[in-house]
This record gives sequence, C-alpha cells and structure tokens, in this order.
Amino acid sequence: MLHRALPQPGSAAPARRQASRCRPPRQAIIVAHGRDYDSPNTVKLFSPSKINLFLRVTRRREDGYHDLASLFHAIDLGDEMEFTASPYTLQDNLVCSDPTIPSDERNLVIKALNLYRRKTFQTMYFDVKLNKKVPHGAGLGGGSGNAATALFAANKLMGSPASDEEMMEWAGEIGSDISVFFAKGAAYCTGRGEVVEDVAPPVPLDTPILLGLFISPARLITRKPNSWYTHSGLWTEKQ
Repeated sequence: MLHRALPQPGSAAPARRQASRCRPPRQAIIVAHGRDYDSPNTVKLFSPSKINLFLRVTRRREDGYHDLASLFHAIDLGDEMEFTASPYTLQDNLVCSDPTIPSDERNLVIKALNLYRRKTFQTMYFDVKLNKKVPHGAGLGGGSGNAATALFAANKLMGSPASDEEMMEWAGEIGSDISVFFAKGAAYCTGRGEVVEDVAPPVPLDTPILLGLFISPARLITRKPNSWYTHSGLWTEKQ
C-alpha cells in the first residue's frame, strides 16, 4: 500500500487532490445546505492518519501508561467524514461504513463530541457519517484522527468558540495521540503522546514521497504492545 506525506496547502500538488484528500483536519471543506455559506450546518472533512518516523518508549509510569518520544507525520491515507448539526435530537448518531467498528460510546468520535460539549457547554448533537479507509488497529491513528476531526467539526459548526490549542489540550483526556492531529503535519510528541510540539518536516511537505505500508492482518490495541517493554538505562528492552 503506497501513500505519501501530506503537502502543505498551496503546494504544487494537483489541485483536485489537494482540495479533497491531502488536508489536515483544520482545512475544512464546508458544504452549505440551503443556508448562507458563513453559517453552514454541515461540514465534510478529510480525516488523515499518521506514521511514526521513530518511536522510543522511555519509561513506564505509575498510572500504567508509558512515556514516549516520537516523531509523528500525517499522511494522505485517511477517512472521509461528514458532520451535520442536529438540533432536534438528544444524542449523536454515527454511521460507519465498517460494520466491525462500534458506533456507540466506545467510539472515539462519540467520546470527542461528548468532550466538546462538556468543555464548551454547548448542547448541540450531531449526525456523523464515517467512510472508513484507514485499516482499524493498524497503528496508523485512524481512530485518533477521527476524534480530532470530530472536535474540529463540532467547533466549526458551533462558530469556533474554542481555539486549536484548547482542543489539543482537551484531546489528551480521551486519547494519547489525538492531539497530534492538530499539528501542522509533523510533530515531536512526548508524555503519553499528548504533549505536541510542531517541528519542521524532515522532508518538505510539497515533496512527493511514496511510502510502503505493510499492514498486519492482526489488530493490536496500543496498550498491549507498549506493555511488552520496560525501560532500563538508555535502552528500551523487551520483557
């Protein structure tokens, strides 16, 4: 499976691909349905995935998590999502193209929308369509990218009362690597992965790079492979 790093908006990538596929969550594609463009009730977004250019587990924490150091980079393998404000319902409704993925409170999208309402005191619920293309459980952060996209979409539909920095901080409450999707394409992450520092990409984002992704058919929950490691001195050792 070949994919490339996300180009910056305005790069030399083909216009159609740049507009619809190669944007991080903050570049929204807004679709107004019978309303003014400035106050749409629906947003369609590309939800990217990521790769770890390196990953080092540094120590096991008292809370059971692991501290790490990693360089994350967004790639143009991603899901398609559509969010519609639903003022006459009392719960979020998520429809996913992959029937094996839960669409209830276990899904990070629903958790993100609940988090957004709790932090902003908004009462709006949303209808969400998720066209899943990122393999589930492949370590590419597909679910985390969906959660970041949900935060961005809810905020956009509510008039942007929260900043990207606030949502980046909130995201750490429901997942370790959701915050990275509010970076600008490449980020150095520490802590559980929620401490994010924008960095210059190792290769300019407008450089076309093909990545070979070899995805195992076995699905892994992140905490399981992390639990195989302990830190000793300068080295990360497998138990």
